Amino acid sequence: MFPQLFQRFLAARDTRTLNATIVLYPVVTTLLSFLTVSIGVMGRSVFPDLAPQETDAVYPLLLDRLVGGALAGLLLAGLPLWVWYYVALGLILALAYRAFLRREDGPRLRKERARAPPPEPSE
Repeated sequence: MFPQLFQRFLAARDTRTLNATIVLYPVVTTLLSFLTVSIGVMGRSVFPDLAPQETDAVYPLLLDRLVGGALAGLLLAGLPLWVWYYVALGLILALAYRAFLRREDGPRLRKERARAPPPEPSE
């Protein structure tokens, strides 16, 4: 699950980054799995007599039963999903910046590159 996280294991810069990835990987996968499975479990408890052919419609049925009206339409259209997507994307980018592009690395690397002699041309 999530092969891009395995890439983080292999590309860890140091042991601290590797340990953070190792700790966060099960947390992220458990949370995402819990959210998707919980919709099915809730659908089974609310609609115990739902036919197997109708199980793909459990999310709209749950929204209609539990929320109803225009709010159910907005939730079904995914408006909060887009809001959550941008919030999560911002958090992920902030964490990635903090973990991989720390502020103290940027200016220091630029100074080292400026002081380094230019590479000699090869023939």
